[in-house]
Amino acid sequence: MRTTSAILAAVVLCTVLGAATVHAAEDRDPGVKNKHFRAAVELIRKKEYAAAKALFTLALKDHPDSMALLRATGYCCMKLGQLEEATAFYKKVIAIGEKLEDKTAKERERIKVAEKRLKELAALAPRKPEPKRPEPTKKETPKQEQYTFKELEKTLPGDYVWFREDRKIGTMTLFADRRIKNLRGQTMDYRWSIAGNELILQWAATRTVLDTVVRPGVYQGWRDGALIRIEKVGGVDVAALARKRKHANIPADAQKFGGH
Repeated sequence: MRTTSAILAAVVLCTVLGAATVHAAEDRDPGVKNKHFRAAVELIRKKEYAAAKALFTLALKDHPDSMALLRATGYCCMKLGQLEEATAFYKKVIAIGEKLEDKTAKERERIKVAEKRLKELAALAPRKPEPKRPEPTKKETPKQEQYTFKELEKTLPGDYVWFREDRKIGTMTLFADRRIKNLRGQTMDYRWSIAGNELILQWAATRTVLDTVVRPGVYQGWRDGALIRIEKVGGVDVAALARKRKHANIPADAQKFGGH
């Protein structure tokens, strides 16, 4: 009978590294039989990705062409925010797989997952900064009374719809503790902050800068030459903001007498 830890390890093997690795005896990939493999998988279950990566790296010294080890190491790099390394590992999985004439189901599955991860990494990859931001040609003209991001800071947390060139891409969330959940529902090391009059969305090694408050709840900027706009679901209570601003502008002595 399996122990609880053995069952949990099997679950991790299925969900993280693929069901193909559960029955190592049936897998012709030598990497899954390496002495470091199962220990590394257990570390992944504990979310100790740096330690798991170290063990997979040791195993790769014995089996440098192991698709299972390469894919698992790429996964750890991805979790650690090491996007370039992760990309290199997944590309090698595909390159090795393409050389195999008679691929097993497990090998085809590893290639398929590697291709999927590469698409995700491409979306997260840092972009080269543009020498000069193009002049806005399609920006929406700010309306109503203007606010700075600093004034709106407490209203920023919430769910947003993300638009690129007026095309809806998906939804994201800004949390009060400055974390971000991206369009794929991932949080990783994503953070938001305010610098000057800019709302900065930090995506690991790259960032999106929103520098215009169209109106409370609608913010926009440029990224890679494309107009980016986010709109808060449910909007922002503009009337409450106006009252707060008006109250802040009344001298303290006057506030005691209702502003008169």
